[in-house]
Amino acid sequence: MKLQEKPQPHRSKSVIALMAKRTPMALEPHMGPEAVRHMRETCQYLPALKPGSLEAQIIEHIHNGEEQEALDLLDQGANPRAEDEVGLTLLHHSGAAGMLILTDRLMDKGAYADAFSIMDESVLSYVILMNAEGPGYSHKPQPERGNGKNNILAVVDRLIRRRPDLEQPDDEGNTAALHTAHIGDMDVMARLKQAGANLKHCNHVGADVTCKSAQAGHYMMIEQYQHWGIDPRPRDDADLSARDIAAALVSVDTHNSWRYIRCAQLLARGEVMAEAREIAKMPLIGADLTRVIDNVNAYRQVHENALKQSDNALAQTSLAIVSEMCGFEPIHPDSLEMFMLSKAVNNEHDFLLATLERGADASATDPFGRTGIILQAMRGFHTGMSPLKHLGCDINAQDAMLESALHCSAMAQSRDAVRTVLALGGNPLARNWKGLTPRQQMILHYATPVSDDFNPLSGREEQVVRSAEDITRLLGAVVLSVEETTKGTKPGAAPFVAVISGGEVPKGPDPVILSWLEMAESRWLRGEANYQASLRAKKAAPN
Repeated sequence: MKLQEKPQPHRSKSVIALMAKRTPMALEPHMGPEAVRHMRETCQYLPALKPGSLEAQIIEHIHNGEEQEALDLLDQGANPRAEDEVGLTLLHHSGAAGMLILTDRLMDKGAYADAFSIMDESVLSYVILMNAEGPGYSHKPQPERGNGKNNILAVVDRLIRRRPDLEQPDDEGNTAALHTAHIGDMDVMARLKQAGANLKHCNHVGADVTCKSAQAGHYMMIEQYQHWGIDPRPRDDADLSARDIAAALVSVDTHNSWRYIRCAQLLARGEVMAEAREIAKMPLIGADLTRVIDNVNAYRQVHENALKQSDNALAQTSLAIVSEMCGFEPIHPDSLEMFMLSKAVNNEHDFLLATLERGADASATDPFGRTGIILQAMRGFHTGMSPLKHLGCDINAQDAMLESALHCSAMAQSRDAVRTVLALGGNPLARNWKGLTPRQQMILHYATPVSDDFNPLSGREEQVVRSAEDITRLLGAVVLSVEETTKGTKPGAAPFVAVISGGEVPKGPDPVILSWLEMAESRWLRGEANYQASLRAKKAAPN
């Protein structure tokens, strides 16, 4: 039976035969063992070029930088498709040397622009590997590149005009674009993209251009990818994203750790942008992933998703974007307000009071819109809330996620914090970005129903919550001012503390906190109804 060989002008018969002789296992998956055996027995391949042949002399002149001598030998009848024993053609050598005239002459005489070696290195990939330039990471101004080292840009332009196969992978699955991404040559990458190269192609281990640039710490390339709309979220065969790779290399390459940190930051922001566009049902292909879309709730949803996945980097980045959109600005790290917020979040009460007495703005917020009261509520603290409230901090202020101090204290299941916020005038009907009140958010988060027969029976008589009257008495508790707090608690103004049987913290939503919030909602609704009724009565009254 006569075997029909498919025409493969980009891979010469000599290269295939040489692979069949030396690495038959590499060809068997593509051609089958019988075809490889037939080729090993019958097909001829070109041996190494003889030292005195015209082709060998041309290669020698190319290596010596003697372009004119190589041109003269080519005109004497040398084979323009000749290749050495590893399959590198004359075009490989001339392109890598940057000899533009010789490169043009070879292609005019019939040299294949998409030829590749025994290692599957195409002419374009070989030229890029030999001459592409990575970016400079110094503060010195970079000189204008022009055609670059060895005229690589001009050679790339000439090869692209011949329309080679830009997706030809080497033995590791790396295309010309993947090699360029690892080297970091932005000028070459721009030319490949314009020529139609597939920038989403993955090599044999599942790495795309973003992963290859992250491996080398080329943050400028990654930023350009985001301008081009390349999704940075795909993972390789080891289930690692480009951000995972960059974050892992921070501690490995200590000298260039700042580059990998920058890569991780850019990739995290790009992932947030891509996910937000998907949530908002906006197109992702070709979109500029450095631009913030006008949908703040999409970024809030990304933040919620990141928290569920325990992805701190993504959660922090998405929250920062939400804060920017809400207009919250960072404060100076050495300011008195920053010192005040740090003492509030750590519950250092004496230092907090001293900072307030020195004139710190009690209404100051951190970059995420959190006041000192909200920061205390998030940690379940309450001692600094009263001083902050009396010096101008809004008890119902909401952060970038539209969560108030009552939301945070309820989520922390801190009875002292909830009691204090309610006593200071916290609004139990305030809604976060999902439209949930503190009670609704608490129930939804912990997802545990409260027993109807809950009845705490321990603790001192005046501390036990048994009825709505106890809740009313709690909400009417005395709130101390800053001066009173510094001097000490007044007699008879001890804070009201509710206890449950055994003092155990429930696994689900704290039923005591839920009862407080429910009673507070009822009181606020009644107050709003009475206010509206008074307005209607005033309108109906005669002048």
